[in-house]
Amino acid sequence: MTRFQRFVLWMMPRRTRASIVRESLRWMVRCLTCDARQSIWSIGGVRWKAASRGKRILRFCPKCQANRWSAVEYEPRGSRRRETETRPT
Repeated sequence: MTRFQRFVLWMMPRRTRASIVRESLRWMVRCLTCDARQSIWSIGGVRWKAASRGKRILRFCPKCQANRWSAVEYEPRGSRRRETETRPT
């Protein structure tokens, strides 16, 4: 957990902390080049009570090993997609 994530959770009431983590895990960042996926939470971010369509961010893709444009997408409960393993092989 990053310092930013700890700070956000520290500021929120105890009853909403689990909700923040759960929703941040559902927001995925997908590389537009190689289709690798990571949750917002796993890359050190927090996304809670948010809504967007077509959001793009420029970030380092661990699979491509380069800065790439990535789409931010919400995956609702019950979605069968999982994070793509992005460790170097």
